[in-house]
Amino acid sequence: MRIDGCCDRSCFRSIGSIKIGYYAEVGNILPPVLAFVKGFFLFLCLNLLCLKQLPDTALLERMQAYNDKAAFDELYRRYWEQLYIAAYARLQQDADAKDCLQEVFVSLWNKRRELQIQGPLGPYLHVALKYRILNHLRSNHNYQKHLDLFAAVPPAVFSRADDRLVLAEIQQIIQQTINAMPEKMREIYILSRQEQLSVREMADQLGVSQQTVKNQVSTALKRLKDALARFK
Repeated sequence: MRIDGCCDRSCFRSIGSIKIGYYAEVGNILPPVLAFVKGFFLFLCLNLLCLKQLPDTALLERMQAYNDKAAFDELYRRYWEQLYIAAYARLQQDADAKDCLQEVFVSLWNKRRELQIQGPLGPYLHVALKYRILNHLRSNHNYQKHLDLFAAVPPAVFSRADDRLVLAEIQQIIQQTINAMPEKMREIYILSRQEQLSVREMADQLGVSQQTVKNQVSTALKRLKDALARFK
């Protein structure tokens, strides 16, 4: 007797046997697979923990010898914040600071096999960042104005940027110094720094001489330099 298109009941028994055999085989394979996944995950966790314990030199060696992206990520994690603080102190622009910082780390990875760093990595990265910032300023049409601002921030800010509170402190000092400026000086500084107008454009807009604008900008920068002198 045929049952729903199948030749006989033995057909169902065969199909059932295949299913049982399949699930039995999966049941035998699954525990080793799960054990492997668990072991691999544990290996990754231990590897990340080990990376956090390694010195910079060992991480650099792993980058150079094995193209170890995890080692690079660990260096990025260690230095991103302090480099950002230093860049922001110089540029006072979040986007510009992050752009310069990105260029430093991209260069570190792309040129990893060519690197010959003498001494600690931290100072090397800070010097690399300094030159990236200078290149960024040179590409700006108000180069000299920004270069003056760059010079107004003490170089020691770069070496002391490892404090998590430094960025907030620098921002607060800069803002307080700007707020304390005479009205005309503050207006000229804001036009110069935030709106990035040239000396001539500011003079025309405010109805004053270009020399007056230069004097006000120079005095404003001196006030900022004096306010940040505590970082020396």
